[in-house]
Amino acid sequence: MEVKAEQEKQMNQLREQLGDVEMEKNKTELQCRPGRSQGVPAQLVTAMVGDDAVLPCRLKAPADVAQLTVEWGKPALKPRFVYVWYNNQEHLTDQNTAYKGRASMSIDQMKQGDVSLKLSDLRYSDNGRYRCFSANYRKQHFVELLVGVVASPGISLAGLDEGVVLQCESAGWYPEPEVFWLDGEGNLLSAGPTETLRGSDGLYNVSSRVTVEKGGSYTFTCRVQQKNTNQSRETRVHVPVKKKLLNYENEIKELKDAKQKYLAEKQPKLEEELKRSEQNLSSMTLMTEELTNIKEELEKQSEQLADQRKELQKEAEETGVKIRAVDEERARGLR
Repeated sequence: MEVKAEQEKQMNQLREQLGDVEMEKNKTELQCRPGRSQGVPAQLVTAMVGDDAVLPCRLKAPADVAQLTVEWGKPALKPRFVYVWYNNQEHLTDQNTAYKGRASMSIDQMKQGDVSLKLSDLRYSDNGRYRCFSANYRKQHFVELLVGVVASPGISLAGLDEGVVLQCESAGWYPEPEVFWLDGEGNLLSAGPTETLRGSDGLYNVSSRVTVEKGGSYTFTCRVQQKNTNQSRETRVHVPVKKKLLNYENEIKELKDAKQKYLAEKQPKLEEELKRSEQNLSSMTLMTEELTNIKEELEKQSEQLADQRKELQKEAEETGVKIRAVDEERARGLR
């Protein structure tokens, strides 16, 4: 009990130290690398899902690790604590569960005044603003973490009207990307507006169409690019010459005709099978009802038989009593 009370006391002291405080001027300042002054927007750190990232923060002078209290938090979370160093050890009691086993600080670096936070196996949910706060010096600074997500695009044939209509789609990006079409020589093509949808998971799905002329042999590239993370993914497609396109159109028409013929042949059979299934189901329903009625009738008859059995037993008992009385009376007369 005493150990538990002492631990609770330490945690209360820690929570008080890590509360919001008025900023004070100190000879030793806490700052985000590289040497940004207070009032400047938070430093941006960019990484990709699955990677590790270091959120930079340091003291200008070496620190006594045993006396150092540092909180890394994410204000938008509850609880906000990502990682806490206090009383010469890490405190994980109030740590947000999303960061269990993924947040760490180096003791050797802390001795040099470097209180940077390492986040491992980044997730999309790690995006956001982080606060580096030193309770010893009453100083705080912010780091903005941008975790990018990318996905490979795919190209499909969307139409064969006046030209060849190509469609490029890619699902699962963050932040929102751009889509570009290039010809075989790397020149940008004029394409329709990019359609962008954001899913319930927060990721972006993009699609774009371009129409190219029939009559030549071309290679086209769809490139999906995200400038903030400097990431891009692309895929290529080869559009065949006019003769092959005509053959392709004929093949598509033949496939459509074959599909319609198949459906026309199969539909009556399917409807007949469905009708038989419905009839069988109706018959089974009637049988079930009849069996239920029979069961109820048998239960009723069973109850009646039980009542009759009780009455017969009662009559037999009464008859036995009468016979014994007659026997006794006869016995007395003989005496």
